[in-house]
Amino acid sequence: MAFLLRVFIPETDGSDTQQVTMLDDEGMGPLSGRRVLAAVAGAIFVGLLSWFGWWWTHPSLLTNTSLLGNGRFAPRPVGQATAHVNVAIGPESNEVITLHAVQARFKINTAKATATFHICEARPGVTPIGSTGDSKPLSAYCTRLRPVTNGARFHFTKAGNQPMEYIVMTIAPTVPGTAIVDQVSFDYERSWSHLGQRGTDTSGQYWSIRAT
Repeated sequence: MAFLLRVFIPETDGSDTQQVTMLDDEGMGPLSGRRVLAAVAGAIFVGLLSWFGWWWTHPSLLTNTSLLGNGRFAPRPVGQATAHVNVAIGPESNEVITLHAVQARFKINTAKATATFHICEARPGVTPIGSTGDSKPLSAYCTRLRPVTNGARFHFTKAGNQPMEYIVMTIAPTVPGTAIVDQVSFDYERSWSHLGQRGTDTSGQYWSIRAT
């Protein structure tokens, strides 16, 4: 099999000189046809491998999953300023994912607040938490609360219009001050139907509490 390599060399008078080189698969000429094909195939393979590596480590299921995404709570005494907010709720699809870690980023935390995460198994017929700073216990919304630990299974699904499970973040101040969470990150792994994608999603959210 032979190939023609055409090279156009610009001249000083503005014209082009065409240089034609015959390439064949026996190694004649500066490059063999086999080497050209191998180089093209190699470039395609490296490109596909790079794309797959990026895709496999960048799942996007939990990028923006909050019901409300933001909330500002009225000032309250330290012991009453704890807030519970919904940071991830299932879509219409049916998938079970494996959580490895969920973390909050505090933009401001003069209240020295902590952020903890639980999987809420939704109470049937009860509207899910959007955000609440009232004294109503989480048991009013959840039949069961499971702490988010490495390896926790999260049913990212809905039954009709109601989520089966969702992730609740509890922000609890320890001293007077302000605490603002502006981002929640999820380290998780998808099922093998998605080739076991594993990585971290970040969800931009805004939750502000003030303890007096």
